[in-house]
Amino acid sequence: MKIIQVYEENHGDICLAATVQDAIDYLFNMSWIDETTEVWDGRDQCWVSVPDYFGENWKDQISSMSLIEFNEAFEGGFSMEIRPVYERKL
Repeated sequence: MKIIQVYEENHGDICLAATVQDAIDYLFNMSWIDETTEVWDGRDQCWVSVPDYFGENWKDQISSMSLIEFNEAFEGGFSMEIRPVYERKL
């Protein structure tokens, strides 16, 4: 079995989740990511709000991301890693 570990730059580990989508849902529900969250816009070389970067349907855009896409979009803020969980074989 594997889990998703979510890390935030200033706070360290903030949650463990069953899937990437569960982790993203947690970040929304606990207000870690909301309309005031900023991401680095490499095109303009500045920090912009999530709605300015992803558009009107920003929650849908983020919710459909893979782990790699999420990590690239939120680099410098949030990151996710797949972690193995030990299970005893019977």
